[in-house]
Amino acid sequence: MVERGKNILPVIGFILIVIVVFGGFAFYGRIKDTNDHTVIDNSSRNRLLGYDIDSTGEIPTDGVDKITIRSVSSKVKIFTHNSDRVKAHFYGNVVGFNKDNIPYLEVEKNGNEALVRIVYPVKTGIKISEDTKLDVAIPDGWDRNIEINSISGDVTADQLTGNDVTLNTTSGNIKISEIKAKDNISASSVSGSCNIDKAISDYLKINTTSGSINIDFLEAREITIKTVSGDAKLTAAAEEAEINSTSGNFAVNFTNEVEKINAKSISGNVKLGLPGSAGFTADLKTVSGSINCEDFLMSISLSGKRELKGRVGSGEGEIDISTTSGDIKIYGIK
Repeated sequence: MVERGKNILPVIGFILIVIVVFGGFAFYGRIKDTNDHTVIDNSSRNRLLGYDIDSTGEIPTDGVDKITIRSVSSKVKIFTHNSDRVKAHFYGNVVGFNKDNIPYLEVEKNGNEALVRIVYPVKTGIKISEDTKLDVAIPDGWDRNIEINSISGDVTADQLTGNDVTLNTTSGNIKISEIKAKDNISASSVSGSCNIDKAISDYLKINTTSGSINIDFLEAREITIKTVSGDAKLTAAAEEAEINSTSGNFAVNFTNEVEKINAKSISGNVKLGLPGSAGFTADLKTVSGSINCEDFLMSISLSGKRELKGRVGSGEGEIDISTTSGDIKIYGIK
């Protein structure tokens, strides 16, 4: 009898190990429901060190002045839908040792702000890798503020609207089909490109570091573009433009007669396309580069190998361009 008891101990031990190890594969769903928001977590363990993430949440936008979306490593995609609620879906897989160290979705109302964010707990255990996505649906025709922040994840959307629209990424790309803002559009990217098919606002500001800027068409009263180690190419209708480039080429086609353009480039070329009927005064300087304004009949007040000043037509617009180790070219477009 004693021997039989001894023999069964290893079996019991093995069963306990199986329960402990494989018990982690079980569903560990959570539901957080308040008057303001709901989050349902259906995440589960899929293998010894892995977790399938599947969380949804939603929040009403009554009394909300701003929608804020914050993500870290997830790819963020924004949708619009015919609802007055913000809905989020966080999904993918994470490899880690401890489920308490796994990122989770949080949706809440903070004063007048509807907040969607991915939270990374500071717990023991190591998260080895992550492949997750965050889909967020916002009300169609949203006319208040919206801000999207992502670290190490791309941000994409078919359409964004609002009063102020703000996009920030680090080590992630921005790709938007259309942005319409009543007041401001602001986009910033570090180690990532910014691609926008169409943008309309009063003021537009874009900054990139180690990334390119491509805008098929933008319409704004004032635009400010700054690039470091990246090229910029855009077509614009604007009254005023401020352009700064370091170690990158800049090419802009203006579809209208611009009131004021100020462009500076260090180690990069500047090309401006203007309507053939445009009237402007030009002050163009380069330290080590060429100057070309041959498409326009200019009344020249100062001409040299590295400098050109003159007037075209009515001279109403002001164009001031300076480059270091870069060419300057102003050409006519039909």
